[in-house]
Amino acid sequence: MRVPLACLVSLAALTGTARADEDPGMLLMGIMMRTPAISADGKHVAVYSHDPGTEVGAKTSLAVFGAKKGTLEKRISVVPPNTDAAKAKTAAATLVKLLDDGGYKRMSRVARVSGEAKKTDYATQLKSEDLVIDVRVIGRKLDVSASRDGKKLKGVSKKLPAKEGACKAVDGYSIANTMAGYDATTGAFAFSVTAEEAGGVCFSHDFVVTLK
Repeated sequence: MRVPLACLVSLAALTGTARADEDPGMLLMGIMMRTPAISADGKHVAVYSHDPGTEVGAKTSLAVFGAKKGTLEKRISVVPPNTDAAKAKTAAATLVKLLDDGGYKRMSRVARVSGEAKKTDYATQLKSEDLVIDVRVIGRKLDVSASRDGKKLKGVSKKLPAKEGACKAVDGYSIANTMAGYDATTGAFAFSVTAEEAGGVCFSHDFVVTLK
């Protein structure tokens, strides 16, 4: 239950006092619903993130990765509307244009099968289309494995980066299945390992890996 609550709290902080469709808060909410997304040419993946990037006052960002190698190509910081409405409006317009111009399409939804958390160790099993995905974070080591029809695919292992934004003392990690996506054509799996502190989201490590 911790993940949905954390995401709702973070979303509320992001949108502030948004009231209309043209409000930047509502536009940003729409962008969150459109991602993770893959570009029309299958070369790029866009992920909405709790990594604020480098802009002062930002709380979130849109990160664009190479779909094949999972390399971060750009990150566009987003300042919340209730902090600076003008900056939020500019960022929202930039993100909408990027997604529209690239023909980005929401990746296949990911369902949660099971999950287990013990302090900063976390494990979850997810499913998307015919793919079963197991993700584990143990001692800051990230392991992603998958299987299709009982056949194991090549796994991926990474270390979580040491930098975790404004987090002072991370007390847990999690993965929100609603903020993850899979593309069967390229095998790209996009997800974020969310860092939590005192029951709230303070950062996220974003990944795009190939499961094929």
